[in-house]
Amino acid sequence: ILLGAGPPVKLAVFEWSSRNHQYLILPWTTLDSAEALDTAIVRIGRHQKVRAGLRTALGTALSYASSLLEQQQTCWRQTIDVSGDGESNIGPAPSTVYQLIDFEGITVNALVVVEGHAEFGETNNQRAARLKNYYAREVIRGAGAFTIVADGYVDYARAMKAKLIRELAPIVLGHLNAP
Repeated sequence: ILLGAGPPVKLAVFEWSSRNHQYLILPWTTLDSAEALDTAIVRIGRHQKVRAGLRTALGTALSYASSLLEQQQTCWRQTIDVSGDGESNIGPAPSTVYQLIDFEGITVNALVVVEGHAEFGETNNQRAARLKNYYAREVIRGAGAFTIVADGYVDYARAMKAKLIRELAPIVLGHLNAP
């Protein structure tokens, strides 16, 4: 985050679940120093879930994230990271939100948490495949968008680290002269 050649990373983090639950954990913070990064890490690390329901309102979460990004119009690269453990089952579907709100220039990546509560008759591997396909088909969007799967919440830190490394990797442009 601090070694990038471009402008500093700006970060906002929120918790979400049902239609009426978006809780801002970290307001927009510029990660331009070790101190700023440490402060963000401590604030996120100390957060205790406020979760206000067991529903999954992906469309509402995307809408809220879009409104946060409107506060950062000068960012040259805008990314929404969605972490979830289920399909949207309340509120507008992600496809509806994508039709109603302009997401042009915004990349939406997903971290899918596959916890041990598979549907009736479904193995964990089948659940992982189903959720990954759902997020790939319905949630991720934009240039280079991708999905990473965490094998339960115990694997969340590893998956998030892999996701952030991939997102923060410098863009490499090149030209190949063909004969």
